[in-house]
Amino acid sequence: MKKALKSLLIIIFGLCPILLAACGSTNYYTITVNSSDTALGSVSKDKADSSLEDTKVTLFARENNPETNPLLGWVKDNEYLVKIANHTTEARDNKLELTSSAAAEGHYTAVFKEDLDSMMYAYISQTHFDIFDTPTSDPQAQDTESFSYKLSYAILSSGSNNYIPFEDKIGQDINTNILYFGGPGQNFYFKFKIELSFNIGEEENIQTFVLTETAQDWISKEVFPPKLNFEFKFEDGETEKNGVFTIILSKFSEEMFEIVTPKQEENK
Repeated sequence: MKKALKSLLIIIFGLCPILLAACGSTNYYTITVNSSDTALGSVSKDKADSSLEDTKVTLFARENNPETNPLLGWVKDNEYLVKIANHTTEARDNKLELTSSAAAEGHYTAVFKEDLDSMMYAYISQTHFDIFDTPTSDPQAQDTESFSYKLSYAILSSGSNNYIPFEDKIGQDINTNILYFGGPGQNFYFKFKIELSFNIGEEENIQTFVLTETAQDWISKEVFPPKLNFEFKFEDGETEKNGVFTIILSKFSEEMFEIVTPKQEENK
């Protein structure tokens, strides 16, 4: 009897890993989709909102007028650009393929081209930092290799100090922060800050500067300068230096096909 029981237990424990592997994950993740403007295009998907982990989910966009209002790309949770449409003369790139997971879970928006005054999405296409020992009118900039910075932004409707680190990941897996100004009747405002890091002797020094101190510097759908130059002073040991930080902003448009997609191809 004991031998039979022992044999049964061995069989049960031996089958457990096999059964678990066969069953796989039981986690479900929610992926939803909408159009940036239903007058410009519609969306659909091939799975229910909630899908089992590792399930392939495809989102589709249908352009009402591909010539005037093409699909520009896909954003996730109104925070990240995750794909830029790569249209060709032979085919339209109107789908987004995902795999259900914790990382993929979220709400996706197909963004169609519209008038720039109405466009509710923008991205930072370039940043640049210069340092001067003398006032910034002096053209002799200093070497910036020993300096590093982190750019963050805050949306004022979420609290003026709720800063989000800016990520610029253009490659095979795009994951780039965007600015979402809100839908019809909304106009969210943004401000920026940088954390400047450098060494004084062997000690690392970090100084923080809010670049948009006043309301007149905040960025919105209506107040949208394509280039922002911020000047500030900081101490490098006993020396006062002058810094200039430049942000180049672009609203979503067909320029994304030429400006961002080539970077994506280079990094593949």
